[in-house]
Amino acid sequence: MNSKKWIKKIIRVMPIIGLVLLFFLAIYGYHLGIFKSVNTLQHYIQKFGNCAILVFIVFQTVQVIVPILPGGTSCLVGLLLFGNFYGFLYNYIGIIFGEIVGFFLARHYGNRFIQLVLPEKTFKKYTDLLSQNDGSIKKFLIIVLIIPFAPDDVACLISGLSNIKFNEYIKIILPLKIWSIGIYGFILLKIANNFIH
Repeated sequence: MNSKKWIKKIIRVMPIIGLVLLFFLAIYGYHLGIFKSVNTLQHYIQKFGNCAILVFIVFQTVQVIVPILPGGTSCLVGLLLFGNFYGFLYNYIGIIFGEIVGFFLARHYGNRFIQLVLPEKTFKKYTDLLSQNDGSIKKFLIIVLIIPFAPDDVACLISGLSNIKFNEYIKIILPLKIWSIGIYGFILLKIANNFIH
C-alpha cells in the first residue's frame, strides 16, 4: 500500500520535475546558442538523426499515460524540434501509440491502473459515465477530442474501463486526434512564436 502511494506521489510531481528539467535544458540550449532561432534549433536536432525522432515518439507515448510535461507542452516541443509537418507527424504517431497502450493497460488492469495514474477526484468524475452504455462513452470521446484543451488523454484512458470495442475506439481516435493534436499544437506554437524568432 505504501509503495502504491509513493508511485502516485511520483506521478503527481512528474509534470513539475519535467517543467524544471525543460527550464534547465532551455538555459543550457540558450548558452549553446541553439535557441537563436527555430531554424538553429532544428538544425541542431538534425545532428542526432533518427535517434532524436525515436526518442521523441517514445517520450510522447509515455507522456499520454504518465504526464511528464504539463498540458500540451510536448506537442509544442515536437513542432519546434522537427518543424510543422514532421513535428505534427511524430506527435501524432507517439500520441496514438500512447492512447492504444493506455487503453489496453486500463482494460487489462482495470481500476487499479487508472487510480494509480489519475487523481482520485478525476477518476470519480467519470465513474457515472462508465455505468452507462457504450454509446455514451463514444459521444464523450468525440466531444472531448473536438473541443480544444479538453481532457482527451483522460477520456481515452477511461475508455479502456468501458465496454467500448477496440475497433470502435480506434475509429474515433485516429481521425479526431488529427484535429485535437493539430489545433492544440498550433495554438501553442502561435503563442511561442511571440517569444522565439
